[in-house]
Amino acid sequence: MNAYVRFVWKRWFSSKRNIVLLGLLVAIEIVSLQMMSGMDQFTDPVPMSDPEAVMIRPLKRKEQFSMLSAEKKDEAYELIAQSEKDLEFLQNNLEKADLAKQHKDWPAYLQESIVNFLMLARLEEISEATSFHEQDFIHEEQLEKLYEKYDVVDLAKYRSIANLPMGHSMYPVYEKYVRYFDYLEQRQLEPASMYDVSSGTVFIQLARSILPYAAVVLVGFLFWQTKKDRKAQKTLLTIPHFKNRFVAQESLARISMAGFCLLVPAGIMSIGLGIAKGWTSWNTPVFVFGPGLRSFAVPYEQITNGMSMVPIGISTLNGTTYVEPAMELMPCWQVCVLVLLLGALFVSFLVQYEMFLEKVANASFLSTVLYFVSAGLLLVLPGGWWDPLRYADPVAVLCGNAGVSYLSGLCVLGVYTLVLFLLNGLLIRKHA
Repeated sequence: MNAYVRFVWKRWFSSKRNIVLLGLLVAIEIVSLQMMSGMDQFTDPVPMSDPEAVMIRPLKRKEQFSMLSAEKKDEAYELIAQSEKDLEFLQNNLEKADLAKQHKDWPAYLQESIVNFLMLARLEEISEATSFHEQDFIHEEQLEKLYEKYDVVDLAKYRSIANLPMGHSMYPVYEKYVRYFDYLEQRQLEPASMYDVSSGTVFIQLARSILPYAAVVLVGFLFWQTKKDRKAQKTLLTIPHFKNRFVAQESLARISMAGFCLLVPAGIMSIGLGIAKGWTSWNTPVFVFGPGLRSFAVPYEQITNGMSMVPIGISTLNGTTYVEPAMELMPCWQVCVLVLLLGALFVSFLVQYEMFLEKVANASFLSTVLYFVSAGLLLVLPGGWWDPLRYADPVAVLCGNAGVSYLSGLCVLGVYTLVLFLLNGLLIRKHA
């Protein structure tokens, strides 16, 4: 750490206002995590698994074959008789899975649930839904392997007597449950609820509940310069060699300080939770929108009524991502790395933006007011993909819930940060 960065850190820690601000942030984080832990005790880690909550689309009844020939009717009646046994098997399996869940027998629960949701997915597939999209079946190969592995009852023979569904097919929903349960079963993991607070998930929970607002507030208040600070800064800028490096030095000092305030408390909490609960949560699976990592694609709009926000494990999927087939499972530690990268870019942008306002307004109080007003408006009234505040919640961006892709977040925040960095350098050389 160079001399100027050490000077800024020392100046920061000598301010009682900043110490109080950091203490307040830590207190908010602790209270938020405690509230989540309390809700975790009463939250189903795998909702929609109860028999009453799972919708089994009925096959056609005998009354619906009045227009068929006698030969076709006999074939259909025979299929109906066979299907009653298979659907009874499914209903019994759903009850067995629910009983295993109540006793927290997770290995048995996961295996029963994989079979159940494979059967439900096949029922949806044979219903010949008119709203299917080609991409709905991008994971079909994985499901077919699981059909063979678990020797699941073949329901394809009932295709001719399957009812057409009302509205969008539930197939993309059921196949997500299959993949989620299979991921847990292969790695011998236990399901976790959306409020789970453990060593690995604490970063995700804080990133989507605290970071969007804490980063804005910290950058706005931590570096609010007094007249004494501004006078010392102007004196430093009279040094030619230092003037050319000032923006880089100031940026490094501010970004490192903001990162320290945001990451170190979370890291300490993570270590404490790891010692108390173990470290397996770093492998907990999270659904992310895979194409958004490699392109500017976003989940295609096919929002289903009544599905505003639905959890699968610690993942919270909205009405679009819940039925988006391109959602991929990623271990918690990888999610944390990607969230940290986008979060660091977001903080870097905020630092450069506030420094730019300081140079333009030439007054610390006015620049702070402009900073909070503009940031607040963009948070409340988000714009399009070009809006940097649209990427304030890196977890929502990564999981496809923000309506923008992760790659666009890297590009937009990276470009804004670089442009503002260059402008700040020009303004320093012009006014110094």
